[in-house]
Amino acid sequence: MLYSANYPVQPALGNHEMTANGAAYLLRHSGVSAHSNTGTALYYSYDNGLVHYLVFNSETYISGGISDMLEFMRSDLSAVDRTKTPWVVSYSHKLFWMDSTDFSSISVILQQYNVDLLYAGHWHYYERYLPFYPVTGKADSSSVSADNHTYTNPQYVTMIVSGAPGDVERNDACPGDPSLSHIVPTCSPQYGYGIMTVFNSTHIYWEFAAKQTPIGGEARRPAFREQAAYTDYLWLIKE
Repeated sequence: MLYSANYPVQPALGNHEMTANGAAYLLRHSGVSAHSNTGTALYYSYDNGLVHYLVFNSETYISGGISDMLEFMRSDLSAVDRTKTPWVVSYSHKLFWMDSTDFSSISVILQQYNVDLLYAGHWHYYERYLPFYPVTGKADSSSVSADNHTYTNPQYVTMIVSGAPGDVERNDACPGDPSLSHIVPTCSPQYGYGIMTVFNSTHIYWEFAAKQTPIGGEARRPAFREQAAYTDYLWLIKE
């Protein structure tokens, strides 16, 4: 909370904030609710430069309000002006397979309106997917370069898990869902952070850098500090 007290943040609710249906989360982020286009910090959207950001609540199947959120997502994405914001980036706390999270309706909307990137956390590692559509289980490998670091005109959403917690917790093993390992070109259990750079309407660059020690202090695994430094990058291109 020290960071968010000094810098603007656009949060997404997660499982740790689910006590009393997110009451503490909503109280802390009342300013986001007051200025969001939904009147709540549970789900909303905003523009920044060339990107339209859509924030949704991956806990909504537990907390309720799924129909209202889905209606907002459809209405919001259908109104995006791609001449002004050619990129659409979404984020939530979880991905579709984490803790039996139900994305059956959400994935359809993200695909229908051509969302480019989906970021998530929850599991404490870093993982990058091939362009993938969970509803059909298909990946668009034809858009992926030989070194797996460039996706050109992908048919499906590109998903990235960057789940380093801000305190000292376990680092999870890769991959989180072994059944999806064939569409995960890279994964690391190391803590770290990523930076997304939007160069123009056709090129986004994402880079992840692991830290040798967790953000919050020493790791619980003795071998953690002995791991080699890990980095990853991705060029997402729309021609």
